[in-house]
Amino acid sequence: MLITVCTAGILASCATEPANSGIKGHVTVDAGCPETMDSTPCSQIPLPAHIVIRDTSGTTVREATSNGQGEFQLELPAGTYELHAANLSGAPLPAASPQQVVIEAGSITEVNVAFDSGVR
Repeated sequence: MLITVCTAGILASCATEPANSGIKGHVTVDAGCPETMDSTPCSQIPLPAHIVIRDTSGTTVREATSNGQGEFQLELPAGTYELHAANLSGAPLPAASPQQVVIEAGSITEVNVAFDSGVR
């Protein structure tokens, strides 16, 4: 299966991208451990989240919800994108920072999306 991507609606600038490129990710949130000088790192818990992929102009190109294990996968053509993740409750916390994702033709880019619980 091939996906055809056209820029500015000009047929001459159409490029064919393999459908086997995209993004695969895992979403976690810290367990809410207070930080101390001698503490071990806080464990990470899988988190279902709303995932939004935007192109470089800020246009949403794909959306998904990670499953109960925090996993998601989306087919996308090669390019540079910004991944935004929001918790499903709509509350301000836990929160994740947007991150840039570069996808190369014919490959799956793996990302980890880490939410901050806000607990210190």
